[in-house]
Amino acid sequence: MEVRPAGVPQTEEDWDLQQAAAREALHCSWRVARGAWGEVSADLGAWPEADLLVGRGTVLTHAHTPGQAALAMIDALQPVGLMRLALDWADLLPGLSGLAQSDAQSAVQIFDHDALLELGTLVAPSGSVRPHARALHVRLSVQGELRSEMVVPGGSIRRLPLGTNERGKLEVYPARGLDLGVGRRGRGGIAEVRGGALGVIIDARGRPLALPVDDDERRQLLESWQQEIEEG
Repeated sequence: MEVRPAGVPQTEEDWDLQQAAAREALHCSWRVARGAWGEVSADLGAWPEADLLVGRGTVLTHAHTPGQAALAMIDALQPVGLMRLALDWADLLPGLSGLAQSDAQSAVQIFDHDALLELGTLVAPSGSVRPHARALHVRLSVQGELRSEMVVPGGSIRRLPLGTNERGKLEVYPARGLDLGVGRRGRGGIAEVRGGALGVIIDARGRPLALPVDDDERRQLLESWQQEIEEG
C-alpha cells in the first residue's frame, strides 16, 4: 500500500491498515476543522448540534460490512449525543447541489430515497465510566410494544434491533458520570429514533475514547469493539 497507495487491499492486514489510516486522517482533519470554526471548541468531548452524520469515500463505502464503516466514523470523529449515521454509498451528494438549482423536488426525492445508506441511530454520551460498570439503561419500543431493553456496561458497544425506515421510541438513562447533551450529567430522556442496517447503536465507551498504552491490550480492545458492533 505504501508503494501503490491507490491500490485495492489484498489481505486482511491491508484492510486493517487502510481502516487505521482512514481513522487517523479523519480524526486529524476534524480536529483542525473544529479549531478553525471558532464558535465550536476543538475539544472532541463537545460536539456541534447535529442530527445526521454522513460518510463518503471508498474507504467507508467499500468497507467489508456496515459495522466496519460505522465504527471507523465513530472512532475517528467521536460524535456525542444522539444522531443518525449514513453513507453516501453511490457518491451522489456532490451532484445533488447542482440538481437542486434546476429541480429542487427531484433533488429532495433522490436524497430521501436513493442517496443514503442508513446505518442507524447512534447514542453516545460524553464523560467516563468504569469498564464493565453500568453505563446506560436503554429501552426501545416500537408501535407501543417493548422490543428491547438492556443495561449497557461501560467500555462497550451494543445494538438494538430497528430496521431501515422503521421508527421507535428510545428511553435512555445514563450513569451519573455520563452526559447525553440534555442539560447535565446523569440526566436521561426519551427520543424518537430511526433504524438502519445496524439498528440503534449504543456507544458506552465515553468521550474522549481512551485506549490502553500496551500494544496487546489495545489490539484486543479494538478487536472486541469491532466484534460487538458486528454482532449487536
